[in-house]
Amino acid sequence: MEIKVAILIPVYNEGVVIRDTVNSLLSADCDRSDIYIVDDKATDATAAIASSTGVNVVTAPKNGGKAAAQRFALSHFDLVNRYDWIICLDGDTKVCPAFFNVMYEKANSAHR
Repeated sequence: MEIKVAILIPVYNEGVVIRDTVNSLLSADCDRSDIYIVDDKATDATAAIASSTGVNVVTAPKNGGKAAAQRFALSHFDLVNRYDWIICLDGDTKVCPAFFNVMYEKANSAHR
């Protein structure tokens, strides 16, 4: 069975780092994942920069903090019903190329 993965990244004023974060995820070894960025009403160019990477971007209705932004995106994109795994990352996270394979291996070995 192929596992579908949603990567959810709430951001606020992370325009300086968001492109590197998205690029690290796009360079990782998982073609079964979709990236969702929720802009928590940033006052910089975070949303525009994130949009330029080609990933899914939505702006929260108001600045409510990381947890509120995550809840908004979960509902807006219906992530719980569409994906097997939802991974929440910070806007300045960079992953190694083997990120997904390591997670799959750990998850599968835990369920044996």
